[in-house]
Amino acid sequence: MLAAGKESEKETVKVVKGDHEKLSEDGSERISEDDKGSMSENKKESILEDGVERRVEDLKRELAKKDAVATYRCLQNDPIVLKDLCDIMEYDPSALKYQAQKVVMEFAKHQPLEVFAYHDRCKRLLHHENAFLRYGMISIIAMLMQVGNQEMAACFRECYMENLMTQEIAAFGNTIKGMPALLQWFPKEEKKLLICAQNIENHVFYHHGQISIPCQMVARRQILGFLKDWFCKSAYPKEWKDFIYECAMCQEDKVQKAAKQVMRMLNKKVIKE
Repeated sequence: MLAAGKESEKETVKVVKGDHEKLSEDGSERISEDDKGSMSENKKESILEDGVERRVEDLKRELAKKDAVATYRCLQNDPIVLKDLCDIMEYDPSALKYQAQKVVMEFAKHQPLEVFAYHDRCKRLLHHENAFLRYGMISIIAMLMQVGNQEMAACFRECYMENLMTQEIAAFGNTIKGMPALLQWFPKEEKKLLICAQNIENHVFYHHGQISIPCQMVARRQILGFLKDWFCKSAYPKEWKDFIYECAMCQEDKVQKAAKQVMRMLNKKVIKE
């Protein structure tokens, strides 16, 4: 009877061993090769996550120093941090997001291709709920188009031009300021800007929740500032002159002065030529 029992135990062990050898002959658990691999992968993932967390914490400490140029110099050989910077801009509730954006701007100046790799994030940040991030991202995109190439400009072309319709004067001003960067690649877009200028008195801007006529005046001055450098390259000199003269007749003193300054500057250029 005892011998028969032993034979039965051996058969049971054989059956169990056949089931991926999860049990050893003494009945204890045996870890399969698949389980070992899974545990190894989990360990690797845990190590990677710990590494990312440490990297982000180090980055935040660096951002807290509030020196964007120094932070860029520290990170310039490690562009993978751009993902972390985008995450901080998009999700971090603290003021570090503004410092992160300043560092991204430094990357855009010196390493535009590295920033362009995150162009989808840049576009998304154009619609961020935080107004200051939106305004800053307009400037960053303009910088990428300025120092980058036509592929970059083409990627941002549509979303950038949409800002001509914004009701926020700060966003409008940043867009106008960066227009030469886009027009160098897509000069035909000047027509849309001209139409915007010609209809500026119908453009609705809001300030503190109220429709603001003074913001329209600011918009006129911003366009006049753009014309100082762009007029001589323009495909529509006559139309822009009409706009300048219209501004010179404006009742708002600052707009008048800005328009007359542009007129004097253009007259000097004509005489020199």
